[in-house]
Amino acid sequence: MVGLLIFLLPISRDAVVWLSGLLNGLIDASDAGSRFLFGPILVPTAALAGPAGAGRWIARALTDPFVPVPGDRLGGGNLDLGYIFAFRSLPQVVFFSAIFALLYNLGAIQPVVRVFARFFRWAMGLSGAEALAGAANIFVGIESAIAIKPFLERMTRSELCAILASMFGSIASTVLGLYAVFLRGTFPSIAGHLMAASVLTIPAAFVIAKILVPETEEPETLGQVPVVEMADEERQSLMDSLILGALDGVKMATVPLP
Repeated sequence: MVGLLIFLLPISRDAVVWLSGLLNGLIDASDAGSRFLFGPILVPTAALAGPAGAGRWIARALTDPFVPVPGDRLGGGNLDLGYIFAFRSLPQVVFFSAIFALLYNLGAIQPVVRVFARFFRWAMGLSGAEALAGAANIFVGIESAIAIKPFLERMTRSELCAILASMFGSIASTVLGLYAVFLRGTFPSIAGHLMAASVLTIPAAFVIAKILVPETEEPETLGQVPVVEMADEERQSLMDSLILGALDGVKMATVPLP
C-alpha cells in the first residue's frame, strides 16, 4: 500500500521528483565545496574530466621528443584521476551530517517524523514508540534510538525486535547521500528512488520483526505516538549545530579508513 501511495499518486510522484532534485542540489553543493578544498584535479567537474584530455597530455608527455604546446599545463582539463573515494565520498558524509544536525536543531525534521509515525501506527497497529523509532530511521538511521530513549527500559521484547529490525534494515541519510553520488552518473533520478526505498523499508522491517517475535504483551505507548521535545539545555545555536554535526560526520567518515 505504501508503494502504491508513493509511485501511483501524482502528488507523491511529484514529491519524489522534487526531493530528488533537492538532494541532487545538495550533492552538487558538497562537490563544489570539495573542489574548492582539494582542487579540480582531485575533484574534477563533469565538463573538464575525461579520457580525451588525459590521453592528450599523457601522449605528449611520453612522446620522444616532447614538444610543449603553448598553454599546456597539468590540471583538471588534461588529467583525470578517476573517482577518489577519500576526496569525493567522505566529504559528503561530513556535509550531510552537518545539514541534518542543523535541520534537527531547527525542528524541521521532527514534524515530518511525527507524520510518518502516526501513519505507521494507524496502518500497522504498532505502538507509538516503535512507530516513532521507525519513522525517525527514515531520516537519521540508527541514531533514531535517541527519540525513544525514555521508553526503552520498559519496552516489550517484540517492540525491541521491531526497532532493531528497522535500524538494521534502513540506512542513514549520510549513507543515502553516498549511494546517490555513486549512482547519479548512470541513474540521474536515483536520489528520489533511494528516498522512496527508505520509506518502504520500515513497514517491511516491522512485518518481518512481528513474524519473528509476535507481540504478546501490552506496550506502554499502545494507541498513541509519544511527543519527545528537545530540552532547552539540548538546543544549540545554528553554528554550534553545524559544527557538532560536521564533527560527527568526520567520526563516521574516518571509520572506514583504517
